[in-house]
Amino acid sequence: MKLRTTEYFVREVCISIKRNNWMSFASISTVAVSLFVLGMFLIIVLNMNRMASMLESQVQINVYLDDKLKGSEIDDLEDDLKKMQGIESVQYVSREDAIVRLRERLGDQKYLLDALGDKNPLPNAFEVTVKQPTMVETAAKAIEKFGGVESVKYGQDVVEHLFDMTRLVRIFGFTLMLLLAGATLFIISNTI
Repeated sequence: MKLRTTEYFVREVCISIKRNNWMSFASISTVAVSLFVLGMFLIIVLNMNRMASMLESQVQINVYLDDKLKGSEIDDLEDDLKKMQGIESVQYVSREDAIVRLRERLGDQKYLLDALGDKNPLPNAFEVTVKQPTMVETAAKAIEKFGGVESVKYGQDVVEHLFDMTRLVRIFGFTLMLLLAGATLFIISNTI
């Protein structure tokens, strides 16, 4: 565009705003509010998605070991777990560490463990983290078949509900953003 054409349009806009100041204010306000509402919901949806991803990534598999396993067998099992496809980390938790953790979690009610005396009923265990949250069930079933593994727990019911909830949050957020984006475009086009 030429400089004269640009000057003409700017001049006409200023004259139009002066003549119709209330209409101009209403139009600008409508566009600003529409974009503000869209931006706020976009931030909320992005935070909900991030929170859902964080919750999914915190899912762990607890592998409880047979009490008969010795040190070298435990080390071999740890190596086998680390070699599995999709495993991010494997952390060994001895029965002594497990009882200390339990005492810390109980807080003021740790006196409940005094009834055990010197006996420690907790088994040695591994805490296994997977790279993809969707691989938890598959990895847990594969780990159950290893020799020396007494049981595998990953909160099956809780994990399934968690994955369902995060899927719904993502679908709801995506749908809401599409609707708000469409409404914002409609309002802005009508206003203009």
